[in-house]
Amino acid sequence: MLIATYNRAAILGEAIEGVLAQRLAPGVCCELVVVDNNSHDDTKAVVEHYIRTSAVPVSYLFEGRQGKSHALNAGLKRAEGDVIAFTDDDVLVSPEWAATALRVMDRSGADGAGGRILPKWVTPPPAWLANSARLRSYLALVEGVTPQVLSYPLSGPGCIWGANMVFRRSVFDEVGEFDVELGPCGGLPVNSEDLDLVERALRRGFKIVYDPELVVYHRVGAERMRKMYFRRWAFTAGLARTMRALPPRGRHVVLGRPFWLYRRAARAFSQWCGAALLRRPHTLDLGVDFFHAAGILWWYPEAARRARRREEPEGDPRAR
Repeated sequence: MLIATYNRAAILGEAIEGVLAQRLAPGVCCELVVVDNNSHDDTKAVVEHYIRTSAVPVSYLFEGRQGKSHALNAGLKRAEGDVIAFTDDDVLVSPEWAATALRVMDRSGADGAGGRILPKWVTPPPAWLANSARLRSYLALVEGVTPQVLSYPLSGPGCIWGANMVFRRSVFDEVGEFDVELGPCGGLPVNSEDLDLVERALRRGFKIVYDPELVVYHRVGAERMRKMYFRRWAFTAGLARTMRALPPRGRHVVLGRPFWLYRRAARAFSQWCGAALLRRPHTLDLGVDFFHAAGILWWYPEAARRARRREEPEGDPRAR
């Protein structure tokens, strides 16, 4: 089991205790690898406490290269199991989590699996958030109740994200590690390193399933229940979106960006303003759409630069 963490010593212990409480069948062994991604708080002391006191083997690994994908890749090198389960430092798992993951993969013959990520609200959410499945999905929540065998290109309600996913070691042997150009890096929440890995595995023919029986609980603090949080998230998500599918430049380019991206952002802005003036109930959704379009526009040159770097031999994701 693997957790990558960054500056969350205050809540990390709760996540670790959930992992260490796993109830597994006789003869099934497990270990926990915690990768400290250059934290500046008491993360190391928290992990060392469990190294001393836990009956389950716990390893602490420091990864100084900033970025969650660097940390995950370092953890993959340290982990010794044939099956590797991933969760996050702000996630709580049940004592049956690992056993359920193994059962889901065994009965379906899958090479990887994921499941529901439900909210653990620190404070009661506002109505505009509690009633919006779309906004909840932006909090890395996955609430689908229908099992699904994933296929490429991805479609349907089943999503597999890093807070609740498990893969056989053979998947990484074939498709390589996490792409270090993707994934949160310090204060820049550029996600999609997990989605990118799932897509690469599917393209290689691996079987990956979504099963709602596999459940974890994602801690959602008050700072993530503000409308500005979703606007900022949508803007920075533009980098990951552009990295994964760089929009075509077209014939007309302004300041290194396709002109049609300017038109799309302007159209999204006008729709948002119009809804705000008329006090439409979907105003917040349109605002998030605008910030996402603006993020894609803003990040386009950076995404193009990274794409060129990835095309170089040493930038092959299999080598990372």
